Parts: sequence; C-alpha cells; structure tokens
Amino acid sequence: MKTRKGRLIWLCVYFLMFLTLNALYFSYDFFTAKQDARMLQLMIYVFLTFILVLLAE
Repeated sequence: MKTRKGRLIWLCVYFLMFLTLNALYFSYDFFTAKQDARMLQLMIYVFLTFILVLLAE
C-alpha cells in the first residue's frame, strides 16, 4: 500500500498492536524470565516498526 490511506492504516495497526502488547505485559505479572524476555523483544520490534512506518509517512 503506497497510498497515504494505506500507510495510515498500517500505522494504526502497529500502534494498536503496541498498545495491546503493553497492556498485556503490564497487567499480567506472572511471566517467567524466558517469556518476559520474548515479550520485551516483541514489544521493541513492534515499536521500532511503528516508528519506521511513522517516519515513512
């Protein structure tokens, strides 16, 4: 999607994914150390993708 509307849709999708992951991470206190590391890695990946889409816009 190279249109402005398409990029905004992707921006919203990544932002919602980031918010969902943050809400899950901070509301669930029973992660093991391995799950915690994977969750942080996933949150960083989604955040960086969000920033890249935002900068591309």
